[in-house]
Amino acid sequence: MATLDEVLAARRDLPAPVVRRALRRGAKVSLAQVADEIGVTAEAVRLWELGRREPRAVHLPEYVRVLELLAPLAGRK
Repeated sequence: MATLDEVLAARRDLPAPVVRRALRRGAKVSLAQVADEIGVTAEAVRLWELGRREPRAVHLPEYVRVLELLAPLAGRK
């Protein structure tokens, strides 16, 4: 489980929804692959990318970590 400090740091580092989607697509990674890595459904990731939902505190640090890993693959910082 994430600590409060980890959640607060992750919230600051979470890109805008449109950037989240661009990172995943640019890295040629599916919604299902991201979801499997985090332990959520592909639908949850889709809603995060659309800005309709935000990751829960328990998933937030892991989602930010995955996005950071995708950034170099997508050609972004």
